[in-house]
Amino acid sequence: MGLEDEMEYTQEQIDAMKAEAIKSATEGLMSKADADKIADQRVESGIKKGLETFKSKWEQDAQEKANLTAQEIADKRLAEKIKELETREHDANVRDNSLTAKSKLNQAGVPESYYSKLLGNLVNADSDVTGSNVDNLIDIYTSTKSQIEADIKAKLSKVPPAEGGNDAHAGEMTKEKFSKLDYKGMMKLKTEKPDVYKQMMK
Repeated sequence: MGLEDEMEYTQEQIDAMKAEAIKSATEGLMSKADADKIADQRVESGIKKGLETFKSKWEQDAQEKANLTAQEIADKRLAEKIKELETREHDANVRDNSLTAKSKLNQAGVPESYYSKLLGNLVNADSDVTGSNVDNLIDIYTSTKSQIEADIKAKLSKVPPAEGGNDAHAGEMTKEKFSKLDYKGMMKLKTEKPDVYKQMMK
């Protein structure tokens, strides 16, 4: 019997050898189903990890924004409180300065009717500015009053002594008496006896 006769195999033996070879070659390898399962698990794990990372970052960002918003709210409330206090202080200063200004004007002999409409422009929250404004108004009033009195006295010096007859009031007011009247007295005469005042001012 030759070598070729010894190496002859049946079909069954060949199939068995192929199966053994395939088994040996694929041993340790996973099935397609197992591979798909593992792949799905890895994908799911990756998605889960990504979601957790995103969630963590989102929560961190949300916390930072919440902290910032809280700080902004606190800053806004503080600014409003400061503004409220400043407004109260401003109004209190204006009231105090207004009272001081009125007292100063009255002591200087400035009639309320003269300064009442100007008071809003004279007074502010700054006491120094208010004081300066009031002093300027007093100076203007005093100088104007002095000039008016001087003009009246100058005109009186040219008025002849009043003679009785035409106006009964004229006999009651002489040049000498009229020249001695102060500003208020002259204004009172003008109001109460306009004809006499007019005659004296001619």
